[in-house]
Amino acid sequence: MREPHGPAELRELEDLQIDVWGFDEREAVPAAHFRAVQHVGGMVLAAYLEDRLVGFAYGFPALPHDPWERGVGIHSHMVGVGRGRQGLGVGRVLKWAQRDWCLERGLTWMSWTFDPIQARNAKLNFHYLGALSHEYLVDFYGIMPGSLGGNQASDRLLVFWDLRSRGVAERAERFRAGLDPEPAPLPAGGWVLTRGADGEPEAHEVARDMPVLRVAVPGDATALMRDDPRSAARWRLAVREAMAPAVARGLVVRAFQDGAYLLERRERLESR
Repeated sequence: MREPHGPAELRELEDLQIDVWGFDEREAVPAAHFRAVQHVGGMVLAAYLEDRLVGFAYGFPALPHDPWERGVGIHSHMVGVGRGRQGLGVGRVLKWAQRDWCLERGLTWMSWTFDPIQARNAKLNFHYLGALSHEYLVDFYGIMPGSLGGNQASDRLLVFWDLRSRGVAERAERFRAGLDPEPAPLPAGGWVLTRGADGEPEAHEVARDMPVLRVAVPGDATALMRDDPRSAARWRLAVREAMAPAVARGLVVRAFQDGAYLLERRERLESR
């Protein structure tokens, strides 16, 4: 892990974006922009395996937009791992390197967005990293092209990562020791959305004042967007209808387990 230097190394980040997300050239963040961000104190990190670029992380300073955030933090706009290098843990290495980078500079929180129907990303964010989400953003970037966008609406969960919280610090120590996070007992909750026997989403009525909710997502949204985009669109709408109102009335996404989110009232978390 290191910061890339010079025009040639920064141009490699352009190519990697095209590889990861299927962008065309006009959608990729240019090398000149990365250089400017570096110069004024933003984050540009790269992961190399045998001197070959395999992943990168890019973020810029952010002001608080939630009561849990204090002072300036970092918004992580992109974390990407090259095709053929996914599943090796590079994404986790990048996220923990981002935490180290922030703490070395006195920054105590990070935020980022991700597609809520992507189970792999959800498990990384909530199980491995110990982040929370308090905002559901409908079609945040507009229709997203490419293999990971599926030419669908770009709904996103906004993730908040308290870099100094006890749960995050414990996960960081276990990661350094080569261990996964310890499984934590989770409260029972009402299922708002489940996966049916046919793989399609099934919505369920629950009491509006229920303090804990669960919302399932498809097992492999990327494959679904490629092979059955109509089903992927049904899942996206179902997850939006299950999560957006719950988050708007004060529930927080705090875990992802067994293919489903767990949402809990904020006041329950703050009282612990």
